[in-house]
Order: sequence, then C-alpha cells, then structure tokens
Amino acid sequence: MESRTLLHASLTLLILFTSGIGGHIENGSHLKMDQALLIFHNQLTEEVHASYTSDYCYKCLFQHLVTVKPNNNNASAIISTKFTLTVQVESQTRNATFCRWSQTYEEGGHYSIWIYTLDANNCSCTQIVDRRPNNAYLPILVAALLLAVIALLFVVIPYIYRRRCTSKFIKTICCQGPQHSEENEESHASETAHGAVQAKPTRLLSLDTFRGFSLTVMVFVNYGGGGYWFFQHAPWNGLTVADLVMPWFVFVIGTSVVLAFSSMQRRGVSRLQLLRKITWRTVVLLLLGFCFLNYSPKDGPLSWSWLRIPGVLQRLGFTYFVLSLLQTFWGQKEIPLTAYNWWNPVQDILLYWPQWLIIILLETLWLCLTFLMPVPNCPTGYLGAGGIGDNGLYPNCTGGAAGYIDRWMFGDNMYRYPTCKEMYRTTQPFDPEGVLGTINSIVIGFLGMQYNWWNPVQDILLYWPQWLIIILLETLWLCLTFLMPVPNCPTGYLGAGGIGDNGLYPNCTGGAAGYIDRWMFGDNMYRYPTCKEMYRTTQPFDPEGVLGTINSIVIGFLGMQAGKIIIFYKKMNIQILCRFLVWTVILGISAAILSKCTRDGGFIPVNKNLWSLSYIMCMGCLSFLLLGGMFFVVDIKGWWGGQPFIYPGMNSIFVYVGHSLLGFYFPFSWEMRFQQSHWEWLFQSLWGTALWLLIAYLLYRKKFFLKI
Repeated sequence: MESRTLLHASLTLLILFTSGIGGHIENGSHLKMDQALLIFHNQLTEEVHASYTSDYCYKCLFQHLVTVKPNNNNASAIISTKFTLTVQVESQTRNATFCRWSQTYEEGGHYSIWIYTLDANNCSCTQIVDRRPNNAYLPILVAALLLAVIALLFVVIPYIYRRRCTSKFIKTICCQGPQHSEENEESHASETAHGAVQAKPTRLLSLDTFRGFSLTVMVFVNYGGGGYWFFQHAPWNGLTVADLVMPWFVFVIGTSVVLAFSSMQRRGVSRLQLLRKITWRTVVLLLLGFCFLNYSPKDGPLSWSWLRIPGVLQRLGFTYFVLSLLQTFWGQKEIPLTAYNWWNPVQDILLYWPQWLIIILLETLWLCLTFLMPVPNCPTGYLGAGGIGDNGLYPNCTGGAAGYIDRWMFGDNMYRYPTCKEMYRTTQPFDPEGVLGTINSIVIGFLGMQYNWWNPVQDILLYWPQWLIIILLETLWLCLTFLMPVPNCPTGYLGAGGIGDNGLYPNCTGGAAGYIDRWMFGDNMYRYPTCKEMYRTTQPFDPEGVLGTINSIVIGFLGMQAGKIIIFYKKMNIQILCRFLVWTVILGISAAILSKCTRDGGFIPVNKNLWSLSYIMCMGCLSFLLLGGMFFVVDIKGWWGGQPFIYPGMNSIFVYVGHSLLGFYFPFSWEMRFQQSHWEWLFQSLWGTALWLLIAYLLYRKKFFLKI
C-alpha cells in the first residue's frame, strides 16, 4: 500500500514538472466568454474517450468531448463554463471508466487532465490548472457598484438642492420686514397649495413603476443581459431573471384591466363601447406581433415559410382580450358606498329591524315560559336537574318548564337517557333538543347571521363567474397536459426530450404542449427553443404556445385580483397590504408543494417554457410581493417617486415595440470586438437599456404617451 502511495506521489510530481515546461495549448487563443480549455494528456498504452454532461441537463446522456490517442499524446477541447459539468474518461477497448468528476470550470482557464496508470489494473486522472481563469463576475460587480453610486447621487443631489433652497428662504425671511415676510409667506402658501393640486396623482404610481421595472428588465435581458446565463432563459426547468419579466408584465395587465374598466364603467361607458375598445386593441397587438416583431430586415424577404404565428405580443393581446371580457361581463359588482349617517356603525342591525324584532319576541317567549310558567309540584322558574339534587325536594322536576312542556307534547317519545340520569338518579325523561331549547338555537343561529363568513373573501366570491371560468381553464390545462395521449411519448410527459431522460424520448419536447403547437402551426413556430443547445433537441417548440397561453390568462387573472383588492379596500392601506401578503403566502406555499422546492424533482416543475402551474404560482407570489412593496414605498409612504422606471411604465407599448425593432441597430447595439469576456456585452446591454429609459423620460416630458 505504501509503495502504491509513493508511486502516485512520484507520478504527480512528474506531471507537474512536464506541465511546467510545455503543453499543447494553442487553442487557448480562441477562447471566448464562458469558455475554458481542457487538455487531455494520455500516458496510457490504449486510446481513451472523454465525454461530458451538464448537471443542469436532467438525466442527460453523456456527449462525446474528445478522443485521445495512446502513448503520451494529447488532445484539447473547449467547454462551456456556464454550468457545472460532469466529465468522465473511459477506455474504448475495455469498456471501463477510468475516472469521473464534477466541476464548475471558470472562464478563460486552461486545465490539463493527465491520465496515467497506477498499477496493472488501475488508472487515475489528475487535473492541473495551466492558466488561471478570469473573474467572470467582475464586470457585473463593477456595474452594480456604478449603478448604486448613480442611484445615490439621484437621491443626494435633490436633497442638497432642497436644503440650499430652504436656507435661502430662511435668510430671506430673516432679512426682510414683517410686511414682506407675510406677503411672501402668503404667496408661498398659495403656490404650495396650487402645486399640491397640480401634483395630485390620478394614477396608481406603484403600478406604473412595477410595469416600468418589468419592462426595463425585459429590455436588458432581450439585449443579452451581458451574456450571463442567469440573465438568459433557463434551458428547461428552473428559474432565471429572464424568466421573471413576462409574467410580471401579464400580472400588471390584469391589474390595469380592473382599474381602467372600473373607472370607465363608473363614467357610464357602455358595454358596447368597451367591446369595441377591447377588439381594437387586441387586433392592433396581434398585427404588431405578426407583421413587425416576428420580422427583421436581416431575415430577408418576408416569407410565410418561416413566419412565426405565436409570439409575445400575440400572447399579450389574447390574454388581454380574455381578461377584458371577464371584467366587462362579470366584473361590474362593487361594494355600495353611501353617505355617512349617525346609524352607520349599527346599520347592519337597523337595516334588518324586522328580523331583530322577531328574535326579541322569541327570546321574550323563552324567558316567560322558563321563569313564569307554573309547573305542577315544582317551584316556578326551576332550572335544576331534579332527582336527588336540591336535597331531593323536587325529584320529578327535571328541566323545569322546558322538561314539562316536552313531556306534555311528546310523552315517552323523547330522549330517555339525559346526561343527568346517572349522577342525579333522575326518573323523568328529558330531551336536550326540546321545544324551548330550539328557540335559543334559533337565536344563536341568527347571531351567526350577523357575521357573513364570506366577508373576508368577498372580493373573490362576488366574482364567482370569473373564478369558475378560470378554474375550468386550469382544469383544461391539467387534463390536456397530463391525460392527452401523445404518439411515441409517455402520457403527462413534461421533459425537454432530446438527450434528456436518458435519451428515451428524443422527439417529445414539451409533451402535449409541444404536440398541440406542432399540430396547429406546423413549422410556423419558434425554431430555437432554450433547450435546443443543451438537450440537443430537433423538434420546434414555442414558449408562447397554446397551452401556455391558458396559464398566461390565469396569472393575468391573479393580477385582476390585485386590482379588485385595491378597489374594494380603497383608502384602507393596511387591508390592501395584508391581503397582498396573504396571496403571496398562499401562492408561494402552493408553488413550493408542486415543485417540492427542487428544480426537476417536483410534481410539476417550475418551467417557463411550459408556463407550468407551479411557475405561475411562483410568479404570482413574486408579483404580489413586488407590487405590495412598491405600493407601500411609492403610494403610501411617498419615499420614492418610481423614477426612472415610471417613465417606460407609462409608455410601455412604445418602448417594447421600439426596442424590439431597433435592437440590432446603432446606437443600441454594435458589432462587438472584445468577446473574450463579459465587459463589452454587459456595457452594450446597459447602454441600450439606458437609452430607452432616456427616450421614455423625454417622451414623458413632452407628454407623449402611445396608446392603442
């Protein structure tokens, strides 16, 4: 054993020495961002085969990396550094695995893997770093620091300016006479009052801020997000920053529909006018998606052969259409607001005085019969058990008037074993569900009527037709997803296909969702799904497909619930925040249960491509949390005006369409020359996003708002 250890140490020293004096690393000069170089040195007398798989790829087959010839030959391969890789080296002739390891390689690094013999039956691998990798996260750390400094300056500079103006105002008051001071004070007060009237917000600023924040992040990730994998969509299951923004936007659409339509309905806008507006806006969104965002001049002449029928604006338009119909036909119920009267605190009693009169008469009848009715051989008003109780003076008076009435009405047809029989040795039957007891049963039931059990959820139950439609839609999604048979695929399959799931279902990408889209749209759908590179899929799959649109409507409906809460509990900010928190907890727990808090192992994994049920629960949770936080900071406390996100939030259609059409043109982007790291790409992404924020701000100053 000691000789084997000594041999292993000697070989390691030899490898370190040889790697220090040379190496086959000419491919290192071609490395780009998120790439590293692996150099395999084979000191065996047989050919070896190196393969790999990504740990982010669920149950994926190992893919060939490089074949290394025997007798001190080497071969190099460029690998991705985005995710953890599992690499294995195996023999071609002996069908044996020599070594296997998992590691997250770093950008720009050069790594040598030496394959050598330990003894006659065992081989081993040793890894050495030939060139230290770059710090891939340094650009984003610097960018985050600069953005924090800029944000701090935007807070500090106005504060200093206000302090300076305040000091000038104080100096003016101190240096001038009383008459001028009073005039200035009166003038300043009138200006302040006028400014307050002018600045009174007519919109829910937190909603515009949330919409603008979602849109800003969307622009940033659509411009590449600096090339970082967490600013790009997840390959299949899982969640990244890029997966958050569209559900947020859909959520805001739902909230806006409720607030806008409620306002229009209060102004007397007819249902026919609303339907015209809904139809017009939906058609415009669909046409924008079909004719502009699915086409770019770089694609060449417009052709039906490559036209994508589903799309982002198409989904947003259809979702808006359904949500608007729900609000138009079944969303006009509101809590009536009446003028204040002295009896408002007890209006729930006074409005129902006939009921209360009947209850009072019933209770008076009970009191009179119980305490005034004479009972033979018993004291009036007796409430005892009889038998041996009360010193055995009234053995046949069990229950007083209540027992006497029941025995007179029912005879022996009543309960013969009252609870007092054993202890009090009673001989008279007594029924706890007798006549007089029933009177008080009615009274306590009436008291229960004074509290409507549905009061805490009236913003839900008043709109039960909407909830019924949403539940039916979600049931349809579940049935199609988990029960619909798909040729050559297991029923209820949710995987990416390709090399995933041990390569058993290569053509089953997306299961029923993908099958329905391919049947409906053929080749006129998205050809480059996020799973294509990692899972080596060959089937097209559209993340804006038919089944996903059902759950898009559901998360939009959750946004409608936020709007109803704001309307129902207007000027009751604590109630609004509490209900937002309740929804956050309910949706968060539901998402955790469905996904089992894992990426791939849950009942229904979190999946943006499929818009799975757990995904919309998770996004609904985050949406309520963010909107509630912004509502508290922006609308309640006024600590933040929503800048700069409020500007694109008030011009969302213009910014979204504009950034999609002009994203490939200067000055929003350019041909990058430094592709070895994230520096230039991150700068380009931030630059393009900042330009659209600036454009939105200038349009806001000019009071130009593109509306459909």
